[in-house]
Amino acid sequence: MNKSGNKIPDVVNKVFKILYDKKAEDLLLIDVSRVLTGICDYFILATGYTEDHLRGLSEEIEKKMKEEGILPHHIEGYEKGVWILMDYDDFVIHLFLDETRKYYDLESLWGDQKTYGVRDVLKKKD
Repeated sequence: MNKSGNKIPDVVNKVFKILYDKKAEDLLLIDVSRVLTGICDYFILATGYTEDHLRGLSEEIEKKMKEEGILPHHIEGYEKGVWILMDYDDFVIHLFLDETRKYYDLESLWGDQKTYGVRDVLKKKD
């Protein structure tokens, strides 16, 4: 359960786990369901070390989601590799290089929405 008592969708947990396992940094989940009703429920933000790392994260997510029968609506920014946006309709993944993430500062832009870190999303199993 998330902080509001609503269950975070399994697919969002899977994406978080992929990013965590592939060494993405500063993972953050933003619940935008109240302000983007009918458009998107969650933003997933993560930071990568290099352009190649971001592309690798994007490729791994796309591969694992495809195995689940989930395809992206669209992907933007793959060529430049400084901000890759992966739109899966119910959730949108934002993969950034550190300086790009700081510049666009989505955390502040959406700061009045509920946010969840790694500990909130990835539960340790005993």
